[in-house]
Amino acid sequence: GRILGALERMGLLEDTLIVFASDHGEFLGDYGCFGKRAMLDAAAHIPLVVRYPAAFPCGERCRVPASLVDVMPTILAAANLEPQEGISGTDLAQLVRSPGQERTVYSQFQRGAEGVYMAVNRYLKYVYSAPDRKEMLFDRVMDTEETRNQAGLAFRQTQLAAMRAGLFAFFGEEGYEEPLDGEAWRLYPQPDWSSDPDAGLLIQDHGWAIPSQHIAGYSPEP
Repeated sequence: GRILGALERMGLLEDTLIVFASDHGEFLGDYGCFGKRAMLDAAAHIPLVVRYPAAFPCGERCRVPASLVDVMPTILAAANLEPQEGISGTDLAQLVRSPGQERTVYSQFQRGAEGVYMAVNRYLKYVYSAPDRKEMLFDRVMDTEETRNQAGLAFRQTQLAAMRAGLFAFFGEEGYEEPLDGEAWRLYPQPDWSSDPDAGLLIQDHGWAIPSQHIAGYSPEP
């Protein structure tokens, strides 16, 4: 608010591009988890608000999926500059001008044996978890809380294959081959999971939470 007030007093508010966003989300008890460990919306969805009257209509909400990689092209466009070759993303003003367009955005968490990958459009979310060797497909319209993995349903196989193929094509455009083995996901050795399904679930950096690694002393005596 103070920043906006200062811009207004200086007469610059109408000519200033303002982008409000954040880094990825965090599980804060969602699904019994804490931290960032999956591509569910609780951990992957972000706020993204833009104010720039010259390019964005006031009060509009755009349903086309967007990503933080779109921020740089948006800033460059407002400055009448062209992005360098190889820069990913789209000017957000273009998305607002074409609200009916279909678009898929992509994300990655970790890599190699711990990699989790996502492709999401306004209707579906596809996720592949390398440590689980597992695909997930969520209906973003009917299952907004992402409670039902539909990757195994027979009537979803065409959509599942299309989302996977789109993600692989994106990897090809980026020259990113590490997670792939030909036309399939690369299979890494799976972690040695604990037989306790809750082990490591509630904390993000579980190494420091192991009592034997604590440095500070503690006495139960009053």
